[in-house]
Amino acid sequence: RCDDGDAGTWTAEVTGPHVACLAYKYIVRSRDGVVREEGTAEWSRHYYNNLRDVPVIVADLWNDVSDPEDTFRNTKAFREVLFPARRVNFLDNLAGSYEPESRPPVMCVLRVRATCVPRRCYVCVTGALNQLGNWNTEKAVRLTPTRNSWWEGVVGLPEEQQPFEYKYFVLEEATGRVLWWEDRDNRCANRWLHWCSGPHTYGNNLLLFVEEPPLVDCHWRAAGVVVPVFSLRTSDSVGVGDFADLRRAARWLSSAGFSLLQTLPVNDTVHTWGEGARRHDCCPYEVLSVQALHPVYISLRDLTDDPADRTEIARLAASLESSDVLNFAAVMDAKEIFLRQLFARRRSQVTSDPSLRAFVNRCAWWLLPYAVFVACRNTGCPLPRPGSMSELAAVAESALLQDECEWIYFVQFNLHKQLLAASRDAAEHGVVLKGDVSVGVSFDSVETWMYPQLFKLDKEIGSPPDSWTKVGQVWGLPAYDWDACRRDGYAWWMRRLSHMSQYFHAYRIDCVLNFLRTWEVPVGSPTGWFGCFEPVIGFTVAELESRGIWDIHRLTYHNLHEGLCGTTFSPAEWDWLLQHLLEPKGGGFFRFRTDVCPTECALAAVLDSAQLPPMEDLQQFRGRVFECYRDVLFQCFSNSQGERLVPIIGMQSTRSFKTLPEDFKRAVSSVYNEFFTRQTDLWSQTAVQRLSPWINATGMLVCGEDLGMVPACTCQVLRQLRIFCLRVQLFSTTQHPNEYDYLTVITTSTHDTPVLRCGPKTTTCRARRAKKAMR
Repeated sequence: RCDDGDAGTWTAEVTGPHVACLAYKYIVRSRDGVVREEGTAEWSRHYYNNLRDVPVIVADLWNDVSDPEDTFRNTKAFREVLFPARRVNFLDNLAGSYEPESRPPVMCVLRVRATCVPRRCYVCVTGALNQLGNWNTEKAVRLTPTRNSWWEGVVGLPEEQQPFEYKYFVLEEATGRVLWWEDRDNRCANRWLHWCSGPHTYGNNLLLFVEEPPLVDCHWRAAGVVVPVFSLRTSDSVGVGDFADLRRAARWLSSAGFSLLQTLPVNDTVHTWGEGARRHDCCPYEVLSVQALHPVYISLRDLTDDPADRTEIARLAASLESSDVLNFAAVMDAKEIFLRQLFARRRSQVTSDPSLRAFVNRCAWWLLPYAVFVACRNTGCPLPRPGSMSELAAVAESALLQDECEWIYFVQFNLHKQLLAASRDAAEHGVVLKGDVSVGVSFDSVETWMYPQLFKLDKEIGSPPDSWTKVGQVWGLPAYDWDACRRDGYAWWMRRLSHMSQYFHAYRIDCVLNFLRTWEVPVGSPTGWFGCFEPVIGFTVAELESRGIWDIHRLTYHNLHEGLCGTTFSPAEWDWLLQHLLEPKGGGFFRFRTDVCPTECALAAVLDSAQLPPMEDLQQFRGRVFECYRDVLFQCFSNSQGERLVPIIGMQSTRSFKTLPEDFKRAVSSVYNEFFTRQTDLWSQTAVQRLSPWINATGMLVCGEDLGMVPACTCQVLRQLRIFCLRVQLFSTTQHPNEYDYLTVITTSTHDTPVLRCGPKTTTCRARRAKKAMR
């Protein structure tokens, strides 16, 4: 417990046996418990002291995570790659530097944080003191990088030292040139000097640790590249880029001065096999397993040194390279055949490999379910009901599946080794490997089979109508049951991230807006028009009526006037609609029959199966029918609080809205705007609840893709959670990187858009400004 001193200084004295290393942190405690603690769990300080019988005074600062860099400097990306900890501490030689008879009365260790120091450069300190070089940079004290972004140096001081001024600067080692001085007034030793002045009872020597405010206005920045692994093709590739090519790419990026390499998801997405492989099996966001790695990324050359194998690999590569386009199925077939033949020849050696057996045992929690699922797919065996690990192990060891499962273990083990080697090699070269967490999984996946309780299998996720897609998007991925995830303590998510962290130092959350609110659409819907946000606060009928919106029936049902005949539809088309899809409402109005097409999905099924009248353009007819079906302003839903109504996103484009009386239209527009305002607190709280467990789960640096219809609270909530935002120059009026907020990932394009140079609108003013800003 510390005692409150002058000017907000708290002091405490601890006695005990000598310890070589001391790790600790500060907390604020009340009678009810811990009120506040500085930083995160990674904030503990480490002091090293190999001088026995020398008392230690520590002058620390409270770390309140107020500096923007506190967002990332304790992540794996920083601690393990960009500023790795130095195992040999400079204080190990302190005793040798100062022999007992020649030690100064006070040995002062200055500790300052500096994150933006370039490679092969050092932080130095000089000032109005002989021991600091008297402002001569050539005689300044050079600091040593010790832990994370901390730099430390020792200065010997007399017992009665008067206050003095000093300052830090960065020195280029090769040339001895001063790169820059810290941008602030000179520092003064008043804050900590009084600890070593005047009489004290510490004996002849004193070791004083001084934690300094960080170097200011020199925030760390870095540049990186986003590239799919399959695009990293080299002369050693077989059809597509692989994990060995990822290692080569990281080395090249390091030599070019880049610090980050971001990939698209690398998980298995193969839902069919061999000749039946579908084109969308190569989509990296339709994940089969969130742990298993994609077999297409295995490097065949790294598996064998046998000359015959190498010759066959070269033949396969030449055959696949002869095609003008990437044939995903052909690449998968070629690699599968080679891997099966290699496994068959080495089976006894492989299956008895202790490292492979250790991998299988360590990863059984995900590898067994994955192996059984894939083995059943490959062999045509029926998929069993998900069971315990022992039950799954029995299935995997059965006569029908054992051979296939052992081959799957072999493939995944080598994928694991190759990606792990690429990650470690990238780290050694100072390149952060950044992964991608896909927003969903496939309906037909290991995850939905093993954990169906975590998904709403009657709903799929997408995005609401916006300027890019007028009717919204449907992604074909099941919606999460977030209540079930929360009751489980988000364990499935934590296991997913923990597994990912062995390969990656940072990750991107694909479509992070889905963690604020999810756009859920009934399964099978052709568009995202009739989706609904989850969670959501809707309106009661009484609330709408109090705002002057009283004709609820008019707003929630289709209204097709007979005047559409001859304008939108031909007489023959209108007669077919009256016969099969429409029912009268009176006054010359019609609506779609709820017994025939209660949903957009049902309407699509009717149009697909019905005998339609002869017409010039069937697709245009279908489009006009769907446009009329979407001519609705509000939709109803039920929750624990009863019936509620929510506005259709994009209702302003409908015929119904455009034909409303002006006063009614203003009332509807006001409710539409209020709808988003009333979600702000709910969506902020939802994001904090869903994403908070992620932040400290693995230590990886977290970035979010916040594109699309972005709620007003998004930026604030991501800042609160210490998640980087994403800004795309082609979508923004802000072009130069210096104009964006700190803690922002700035990119010229995304994996969903053409690169800047190849974009279809590179002659637009915005594109030209973006290209100019890059020069």
